[in-house]
Amino acid sequence: MAFSDFYLVKEAALGDSPFTPSIASGLNDNHIPFSDGEVVWLIEPFRSASVRRWSGTNQHPVPKEGGLLGATLYALAHFTVIYTGHDMVLSDIQSMCLS
Repeated sequence: MAFSDFYLVKEAALGDSPFTPSIASGLNDNHIPFSDGEVVWLIEPFRSASVRRWSGTNQHPVPKEGGLLGATLYALAHFTVIYTGHDMVLSDIQSMCLS
């Protein structure tokens, strides 16, 4: 199994301004789900290859599709919802073959 390169990018305040989450994050000053008040993005390179979509923005993964990998992704998505007290959801889960 191969993995893609990626970057973790943390949003920061501009100059001496107080930190305000970007509009793209969908968060506001009153709702930053992390105790440290940071917003972090996972950024991957653009992919032109076809991807397998396991879930969408408004579609929960289906555990019976995709064998062991599908069941694992379903379990991860379910765990995330329960572990965060229904505060965070994994959406648009995708995979692709890199071989």
